[in-house]
Amino acid sequence: CMPYLEKLVGMYSETVNLVARNDDLVIYLEKIDSPHSMRISTNEGMRLPMYSTAVGKSIMATLPKNEVEDIIGKISFCKFTEYTICGAGELLDQLQSIREKGYAEDIQEYEIGLTCVAAAIRDYTGIANYAISVSGPHSRMTEEVRSRIGQTLVEFTGELSRKMGYWHIDI
Repeated sequence: CMPYLEKLVGMYSETVNLVARNDDLVIYLEKIDSPHSMRISTNEGMRLPMYSTAVGKSIMATLPKNEVEDIIGKISFCKFTEYTICGAGELLDQLQSIREKGYAEDIQEYEIGLTCVAAAIRDYTGIANYAISVSGPHSRMTEEVRSRIGQTLVEFTGELSRKMGYWHIDI
């Protein structure tokens, strides 16, 4: 994945992350920092809830309905910011939108000032346990920029999904 992560940083000059699903959380596996002085504070090994992150939602959108229901059943929705999803209905609506677009967005849901766009890397069954994100300060992540990043992520994760077929990393 590293060549894709590096290319994304080169294209958008924002922080790029590779994450893996870890039950109802995501764990950050790789990070390449933005060249800007204002950067995102994710760290390798960091675990965050799926429902409040673009990477988590992009993975959830690929899962079978019963698995999504199991995850939702475990969530104690915590309002990190005024924009955080606070209920199952809102999350299910976003997951449907993600399925249609192919990528997810987190617009200040986890942290005020932080905006993230992500797409899932699918295995041969179409289900994802991994995702890539591009994150940056909300002021730089305009709707137009998010749309371009989203389309690039869909292209890159599609290529990765096809190249890797089925792959797995033990966490």
